[in-house]
Order: sequence, then structure tokens, then C-alpha cells
Amino acid sequence: MEQGFYCAGQYALLPEGFADFSEFRDWLMTQNFPLVMEAVCLHENNHDPSWPQEKGLCLAPYFLTGYADEPVPFTIPSPYAVYPAEVERMDQKTYNNRLREIINEKCPGCTRFKPLSSRDISLNGHFTEMTLDGTCAYRCEVKPSPRRFKDLMRSSLSLWNHNYDYSHDWCLNRGGEQYREDWKNWMYAKYDEVIIHHVEGEQGTVVQMEMRYKPEFFLRLVTNTVARNMAFCLSHKFLVLDTNDAPWSEADILPWLAPEKAEAFKKGCKKYGMAIGILGYDPEGENEILEALKERSLEQTLFPLCKAEDGGRYMLIADIDEVLQDLRYHAPLMSHYHTKLRVFDLFGAREITVSRFMETRDL
Repeated sequence: MEQGFYCAGQYALLPEGFADFSEFRDWLMTQNFPLVMEAVCLHENNHDPSWPQEKGLCLAPYFLTGYADEPVPFTIPSPYAVYPAEVERMDQKTYNNRLREIINEKCPGCTRFKPLSSRDISLNGHFTEMTLDGTCAYRCEVKPSPRRFKDLMRSSLSLWNHNYDYSHDWCLNRGGEQYREDWKNWMYAKYDEVIIHHVEGEQGTVVQMEMRYKPEFFLRLVTNTVARNMAFCLSHKFLVLDTNDAPWSEADILPWLAPEKAEAFKKGCKKYGMAIGILGYDPEGENEILEALKERSLEQTLFPLCKAEDGGRYMLIADIDEVLQDLRYHAPLMSHYHTKLRVFDLFGAREITVSRFMETRDL
């Protein structure tokens, strides 16, 4: 391993002339910011889609040589946004050989595992899931729930984006009324207790979502999250309102995480394909941590709900595997602020200490 650094979601090697990270950090403290400097950036994705084999893909802190080895301009916003990171670089052949060894050691017993052939193309799929130290967020020893809340969110946004023409109120090739009915029917197929109204207003189209009756916890949670996230992603193009909307609080969520509610909670998580997480961290790291996780919200996998009284945030998790993988990528930042994620899902409750090894213990 060699010393590198992590800054604003990017890994890089220490610039030449610095013996270690401490010396580099001391030098940064004497500079003006934002600072543009030359550094060799380290990427997990160097892949060309035209290649049949997934060459150029790797997982931090293990990176590949032979793809982006030259220094490039790198902007550091603040000396306090830079964190030490131990990294290791190797060529593609060495990476493949080490990955093959760790797959044969760790992957048997996973429902998704298929024995490797002698060809490197059989490694496809593992490059983006298994690290060279044997950490995999995607291991599955039981059949996963087929219904995922993430699919609902992505399908909702896809339906809008594929049918809406941003130069008109409604796309002309489908017809406004037909399009609205498509969206209503799609939502009813998922959650038939939800009623959707469309109201034309001065600002465009208002989509109002309401319940046919006072909703139980999970139905209110998923419907409210759909409404909030649609409004966030679609910006001013549409205003999406949940007519039952009210700010979430710890008092709404905590009772459902109690041991006596465990079985009912597991059933709800399985039905809707979701989990609840409590992300804990040192308070001074909140802004950086939430910024690092912003992409997870845009990818429809992680949705902040409310603050926890003892610090941190309650989150709705739509794909725990992808969230854990993303947290692991940001390990230099997360571990600096002692980040831990408590997960409550259909499998029970557990706590993950966020680091490159993602140590887990049952609660």
C-alpha cells in the first residue's frame, strides 16, 4: 500500500515531493483556496463499453495502472476537505489474478455465484462488487425480495422523463390526458390505496397524492417519499404534493424499530422492498457526509427522513447493497467522522462500522 488522499469524492496519489500525508497536509495549510494542483487521480471506472471484458474496472482502495497514470489538474476546495487514504495500484493482469483468488475463497455460498472459468471474462460482474480484501456488499445467502422501492422510484421518474416534452406543458406525441392516465394506472398497480389528482395551475401541473384512508406506517412512508423525491428531481417542472404530508420525526419511526414490532416491521420491509437506516457520525462532519451521499438520492437508493436526537439521520434505504458500497467508497471521509450505519430490514437489525472492511455486528 502507498499513501494517497481522498478529497470531495476523489482518490489521488500524493504529489511528488511529499514524504507522507502529514507533510502534505502541513503544506496545504499554508496555501490559498480553492487550490488547483497537479495530481494523479485514481478511478474505479476506466472501462471502455466497447470491450467485451470489464477491463478497467476496480474498487477502491485498489486501483489499476495503465489507464490514467499522468497528473491532471485537481481542485482542492479546502485543506479540511482532504483525508489520508492508503491505496494500492497494480496492472490489469495482477488485479485479475488477485480477484480470481478472492472470488474462489469468498463467493461460494452466495446465491448469485457461478463458478469461474479459466477465461478472464468470467470475472465480469465481480469487478464492481468484490474488493481485493474480500469485502462484498452484494453477498446474498437467501432469495432476495423481488420487489424493490428503488424500482418504483426509478420507474416513476422514467415515466415522466420519457413522455414529457420540456418545451410544452405536456408531450404532444402521447397526448396529455393519455399520459396522465398512464401514470395514474402505473401507480395504482403498485399502491392501489393511493389516489392521484392533476390540477392545472399557473406554475404548470400540480400532482396531488392522497390516501383513501389514514395510512399505516409503511404506506405513508413510501408515498410521502415518492412525492418528495419527485418534487426534488423534477424541480419547477412539476409540483408533487402528498396531501397527507407532514414532517417526519424520530417519534414516528422509533416505535417501529422496537423488538416487539420486529416481525411486523420485517413484513413491511419485504412487501415494499425497503429498509430503515440510522446513519450516525460526528456532528461536525454532517455537511460533508450528506454531500457525499447526495448521489445516492439522485440514484433513488437513499432518502433522508429526519434527524436523530442522538445525532445522525434516519434514512429510507431502497437498495442496501448499493448504499453500503457507496459508503465503503467514501471510507476515508466516513471513518474520520466515526460513521456507523444501523440497518433495520427484513433480515433483522445490524450495525456496520463504515471503513474499507465494513465490519458488521448483529443488534
